[in-house]
Amino acid sequence: MELNELRALWNQQPPHADLPLSKEEVTQMRTRQSISIIERLRGNARLELGLNALVLLLLPAVIYFAPNLLSRAMGILLVPVCLVCLYYFYRKLRLLRSLTTAEHDVRLHLASMVAGMRALIRFYNRFTLAMYPVSLLCGLLIGLYEKEAGYQPAFSMAKLATVLAATLIVGGGFFWLTIRFTRWYLQCLYGRHLDRLEALLRELEQ
Repeated sequence: MELNELRALWNQQPPHADLPLSKEEVTQMRTRQSISIIERLRGNARLELGLNALVLLLLPAVIYFAPNLLSRAMGILLVPVCLVCLYYFYRKLRLLRSLTTAEHDVRLHLASMVAGMRALIRFYNRFTLAMYPVSLLCGLLIGLYEKEAGYQPAFSMAKLATVLAATLIVGGGFFWLTIRFTRWYLQCLYGRHLDRLEALLRELEQ
């Protein structure tokens, strides 16, 4: 899609008399031309929504057949996480669908949509990173106090020191990897497409 074509399509002034297209037709063309990038965003959001829904459907079986308390607790913890994510993906898809209902000032509406998407992505990034230490702490506490062979709590000062050291070293390393992976993942699925839309909007405002 050429930039000059977009400038002509997104111009908010009424069409000139010699243009063969009516105002309604020009508005429809603006929307169709904007869909190319937004459809990729929608596809990625639908994929994430489907995977999240699948995990939520499988969680009851995972919790029921969990071999130990730690696995069961992690499964239970994932239930509210998945519910929050389902709402997040619903908000994201609703925001992406909003462009198709814009009848006036499509450029302004698209800018508002991009800003909303950026806000949702920041929330998702922070929520994901916040859940990592929560899960790590739950696993640490359950691992320390879970009974071994059904008799005595698996707790001692030596085990406490060992588990804490392992948590700080291994958990800290995985947390750093989680930060890097989450940023790359969100940039790959959404960020790069939003970057293109923002660059296009800046060009159109010149």
